[in-house]
Amino acid sequence: MLGDDYQVQHAPWDRTDGGAKDSKYGLQCLRLFLQTAMLHPTKYDVIIFNFGMHDINYSGKHPEEYTTPAEYAKNLRAITSILLSTGAKVGYVLTTPVPYNVSLNDRVIQYNNIARDVMKEYPTVATADLYTWVIEVCGVPPYFHCIIAGRQPSPHYTHSGYAYLSERVKDLIKDLTPGRNESLRFWKRQELFVSILQGASCLYHSTYSYNKVQLTRQPISFIVLS
Repeated sequence: MLGDDYQVQHAPWDRTDGGAKDSKYGLQCLRLFLQTAMLHPTKYDVIIFNFGMHDINYSGKHPEEYTTPAEYAKNLRAITSILLSTGAKVGYVLTTPVPYNVSLNDRVIQYNNIARDVMKEYPTVATADLYTWVIEVCGVPPYFHCIIAGRQPSPHYTHSGYAYLSERVKDLIKDLTPGRNESLRFWKRQELFVSILQGASCLYHSTYSYNKVQLTRQPISFIVLS
């Protein structure tokens, strides 16, 4: 997605869909999430994250995941503060729609607005609006067929849908690393890392890699949390 200057690394705690779940769980396990697949402490240059889809309990199967709006805002503030304390550049992505259920989608909109307001409290945090990106292709829910949407009922996407959303995430990463070449020189004795924390709709299945990819240049590495 970003070329040979970047590296993909899967999260250490899950081998299927990422496992970050709701913001309560994300906050509780954040220190673990920030380690490498070998559970080693590391330094990230950019961290991109999202929580929301599980916080609204979109499937209805896990009531323990539901997070009230007030608690959601509190958790996002705590998570954002911890991520910024690492010295990394931080970006947030808004949660994508629930295509098949208007009530749940209205909740997504509510929680996206909460997240947007929270991120405004941190001027250095950049935000990517993936919700609007999906609406521009699929329209406003409810919809049961869309070229980028997975088989309904589901908040997931087709391979081409993940590729489409990845373009917006790629833009966010590049916005947060404008001086990448200078950074590469500065960290010439270390590996550079990018972490994508995504705990909503599993947007980055197409970027999963279970093994660290060895490249010829010092790369920026991704760890996908979803």
